[in-house]
Amino acid sequence: MPDSAPLLDQQKEDLIFEAAMLLDATKPDLLKLEFPITERGCRRIAGMLSVPWAVLSAGIAFDQFKKVIRIACDVGGASGFIAGRSIWKEAIGMNSVDQCKFLKSTAVDRLEELCRTVADRAVPWQKAVR
Repeated sequence: MPDSAPLLDQQKEDLIFEAAMLLDATKPDLLKLEFPITERGCRRIAGMLSVPWAVLSAGIAFDQFKKVIRIACDVGGASGFIAGRSIWKEAIGMNSVDQCKFLKSTAVDRLEELCRTVADRAVPWQKAVR
């Protein structure tokens, strides 16, 4: 099977939007969505969803994820974030001592910073329900 070409940003935005639209129809309590590429993508999501959504980190770099969270909340009406690898991925491959230090310091600091980032931005889930 030949390798497929990578998706263009517009294609990825459209796919995230289409997935959100289909999932919104099931009326979940919360949608977990990848960042829809652009501010325009966030506006599209915000204009269509009838349920709250949270933006996934999808393993992007921490500093980039902070920017994504701001846009997702400010423009897209996101109710928060769901992050994993963006917080701790550098710990992979470290020896156990360094890994423990990283997770207890840097990873915790990052999570606290993300919480501060959404504190005044995230749309309370009760207000996001239409």
